[in-house]
Amino acid sequence: MRYWPWTLLLCFALPLVAKEKKPIGDILERDLFLKARTFCVDTRKLSAAEALDVRKFLDAESKPKKMLSKIPWQLVPECTQADAIVKIEFTQQIGLTQATQGMGTLQGVPMTGVPVTKFQASLQIFDRVSTKLIYQAVSGGSNTRRDQSLSGPFSILAKDLKAISEGDASR
Repeated sequence: MRYWPWTLLLCFALPLVAKEKKPIGDILERDLFLKARTFCVDTRKLSAAEALDVRKFLDAESKPKKMLSKIPWQLVPECTQADAIVKIEFTQQIGLTQATQGMGTLQGVPMTGVPVTKFQASLQIFDRVSTKLIYQAVSGGSNTRRDQSLSGPFSILAKDLKAISEGDASR
């Protein structure tokens, strides 16, 4: 008799748990997005410094248990071999951060603004054959290093691919 409240609570909670997760990024062509199995990163329109940061990120994050290993697609070096082409764009913002002068506490110590450059990365994924834009994601935050700003959109992509594959498996 005392277990009926728990049973009732479980009945109400099951639909909430089974609810399909919504993607964080924008899936524009769902069928083409789900069909992709390989991807490349096109850095041709980036500056030399930006392209180098992207290559460093890809090298570091392609290792086992790193971010790109969580993406079920295989990273290929040549875009002619890929199903999907990832294009990256960086935006740069210069803001001020507060810093104290000298030693001591914040009370009574003059504050100065120090300029800080922050980067935000966005990625767009195109179907190689049709050249249609199939997905896009922008990270919510910004980082003081350009290569670190890439982790946001790639993390969103990994979460979206996982959510979509789990949603399709439950159908």
